[in-house]
Amino acid sequence: MNLSPTEEQKLLRESVARFCKNRVPMPVVRGLADHPAAISDELWRDIADNAWLGVLVPEAHGGLGLGVVELGILLEEMGRALCPGPYFSCAALAAPVLAAAEVSEAVKAAWLPALCAGERRVTLGLLEEDAQLGAVNAQAEALPGGGYRLSGKKFFVPDLAAADAVLLPARSGEGITLFLVETTRAGASV
Repeated sequence: MNLSPTEEQKLLRESVARFCKNRVPMPVVRGLADHPAAISDELWRDIADNAWLGVLVPEAHGGLGLGVVELGILLEEMGRALCPGPYFSCAALAAPVLAAAEVSEAVKAAWLPALCAGERRVTLGLLEEDAQLGAVNAQAEALPGGGYRLSGKKFFVPDLAAADAVLLPARSGEGITLFLVETTRAGASV
């Protein structure tokens, strides 16, 4: 088995390292430390323009359709530069979950291309009040009635201040269901 990086992976690493060196010097990192979302819209657009937000999203939904090795390269170089922002929660957590979820194509078409383009930010809320992780431990409840009413709490949701929506597992009549909840929706509280 050959574990050496491919030429494309080497180019990706060089590109991300160069981007971070030019766009994310330490004064920028320090300047964004107190920003509620820890990122500027301009920096987020630049990351999106490089198509890195869709590294794990299929090409059919506006992504690159690459794998976890390429994601690891991105995360390693961004981490080396202390690149601020919700990249991990959007690109590594929420995007692949939404892409793989059994949701309608209309939902995927509405959210995935916008997420890949940097127009929307989504995170994943998994940690329960009793500190249990994972969908199987979901304690939040989804009650039907003109849609669903979610009841429950999620803790330590990564980059919630920057998110337009959160993917939340909750118990429903069908078992565990994944809900996409917009953070500005009436009744949602952060």
